[in-house]
Amino acid sequence: MTKAKLLNTALLLLPLCLHSVAEAKETKIENQGKCLAIALYYEARGESERGQKAVADVIIQRSLDKGMSVCRVLTIPNQFSWRAALMWRPFPKDSLTQQKLAYKIMDDVAHKKWKSSVNGATYFHSGKKPKWAKRLIFIKKIDGHYFYKEKK
Repeated sequence: MTKAKLLNTALLLLPLCLHSVAEAKETKIENQGKCLAIALYYEARGESERGQKAVADVIIQRSLDKGMSVCRVLTIPNQFSWRAALMWRPFPKDSLTQQKLAYKIMDDVAHKKWKSSVNGATYFHSGKKPKWAKRLIFIKKIDGHYFYKEKK
């Protein structure tokens, strides 16, 4: 393996190695809820509860579609702007709203009570429309986020 390939592999695996032993021992719902809460804080903290739930729904839908945990989906490179550095940012002290919502959503998923509020969307953005949005079907706008799903 070349040095470049080894470095690329290491960079891809780095986020998966960042979880502490203590986090690994947490229950699945708690761990996934923590990952979702962090994502909600950095992706949608200025949005209404409805807008934050919609962002969470996209993350959950991706998780279900890809057969991956929420934490694993959030470590895929170039998917979420706040993850660009391939490092988990610290858990914000003022994120209680996102924590409560995230844990409720993860509990609903675990007990099969979860239903997407954005009709199965697997992509979202805020601000200027990115190039990748052209290949997707627009579903709806909630607060400052635009939601899309793939064409069948």
